[in-house]
Amino acid sequence: MYIFFLALPKLLTLPCLFSCLPVCLHLPGMQLSGQLPDSYSSLSNLRTLVLNNNSLSLSVPPSWGQLGKLSAAYLYNNGELQGCLPFEWKARFASDFDVAYYLLEGTGLTGFCGTTS
Repeated sequence: MYIFFLALPKLLTLPCLFSCLPVCLHLPGMQLSGQLPDSYSSLSNLRTLVLNNNSLSLSVPPSWGQLGKLSAAYLYNNGELQGCLPFEWKARFASDFDVAYYLLEGTGLTGFCGTTS
């Protein structure tokens, strides 16, 4: 198991070397800004995504629905995020995972695409 704690001043594209390794991408409160990169959908072993308390904007790329092992994501307090979350995430997160807080709180996200919750 590999866990990477990256400290980057800006949201950068991860090198191809990392595409099969990280199980946790942990970047809370790192002053990250800009759009979430579509390329993160290639992180095939990613289980936990922690990007809360940053200044991320636009929307969660639909391709992030391909993160087949993702079981938790923390996007709260990214006020410029908008739109909806990939529908595929709904079935992957445990029933006790607080989507309203960990994914929607302090964002413009509306829930999962194609659903009313």
